[in-house]
Amino acid sequence: MNNIIEKAINNLCNKDIKDNYHLLVEIAEHLYFKRRKINLDSLIWAIPFLEILNWEATSTRSGVWTYYESSKMDNMLKTKDYLRKNDNNILYIMYSNGIHDYNTASENEIEQWIDESKLIDMWIKRDENQDLILNF
Repeated sequence: MNNIIEKAINNLCNKDIKDNYHLLVEIAEHLYFKRRKINLDSLIWAIPFLEILNWEATSTRSGVWTYYESSKMDNMLKTKDYLRKNDNNILYIMYSNGIHDYNTASENEIEQWIDESKLIDMWIKRDENQDLILNF
């Protein structure tokens, strides 16, 4: 494991995760910028980690529907599958509810999905769900 990631993970293990969001971002940044040199597919957790972190951050910035609209379907499906296989049932359900194909949808479908995504945003913002998200 790379030293930067190892140090960040060790720091996370020694502190409350809510106080260490910046360390999660540091790991994500490292994975993102090193993705050309390392095969993220070989790290089963890497794509779901990046996707869930981006999902939560996008919800805070502009609403989770923008995450679903702009993310790669393949990465979302890998994340969904990872959550299901690792018994993250609640997170799996909430994350999966927003996955739709925005490229082929009608305007009415998109409006409905945007309205539904507001429920996901409210769920993400509740304090008791932050541990589920950040400890997936």
